[in-house]
Amino acid sequence: MLKTSIKILFFFGFNAIVCYSQSIDTIYVNYNQKRFEEIAKDSLESRYAYTVKNFMNSSQNADSIYLLPNYYKLDSLKAYVVPELNLNKEKLKNYSCHSKIEELIDFNFSEERLKIIVEHKDSIIAAFRTKFYNPKNGYPKIMNAILYEDYENPIRLNKGGLLNKLRLEKRYFSFDLKGFSKGRFIIDKEQLFFVFTEGPENVMKKINANEFIRTHIGKKGIRHLKKNGFIKNNIGYNPCKKTNGDLERKTRILIVNN
Repeated sequence: MLKTSIKILFFFGFNAIVCYSQSIDTIYVNYNQKRFEEIAKDSLESRYAYTVKNFMNSSQNADSIYLLPNYYKLDSLKAYVVPELNLNKEKLKNYSCHSKIEELIDFNFSEERLKIIVEHKDSIIAAFRTKFYNPKNGYPKIMNAILYEDYENPIRLNKGGLLNKLRLEKRYFSFDLKGFSKGRFIIDKEQLFFVFTEGPENVMKKINANEFIRTHIGKKGIRHLKKNGFIKNNIGYNPCKKTNGDLERKTRILIVNN
């Protein structure tokens, strides 16, 4: 069987260059780490300034909400980025139990679809998205304020909060994938994994991404994903049968930092 690969060369912005070659199954993701860091820093600074301008110096009772400037000075904070990516819509049409999820991901990053994780002395204290909600469209201004979040409070630690608290972005190249709200994708030793919570105790698990889809999403979930663009929770398991075919072949993802 002829093995092909998809080589994805990504230049930070709004376009990706996709090349195909007859070599091993390898996906190359070219990204600019410095640019990521700049966006994280700029987003934190602008959101912090917005909060001070619109709430701290207003007639509103600022103490009644958890405004981050009430707790920390800007120069004591550090920000990290978790991108949100999409699946390729055309390739999704032919997605099946034994497709490779790595080859369906569109590594085209949008600055409006980035999650910013804010820390103080290695502890997470806030998280927000770079997308700005326009009050002229009916969104309340408070949606754009940066709020303090207590990640030690059990009420705060829903599935999203647990994932943020793990600080995966500090240890791996990690990203959210639109349609997969149950967890977060990471690249570890050139392999794609899915990190998620399971059971009433919210036990965190790390599993090969394709194995997760095959065993935890299954045929019904894949059909729902193809039709609606997202995984429906509690859809019911109908696991894919394990084969010795393409699913068993390893696909490497190489991150090239420019």
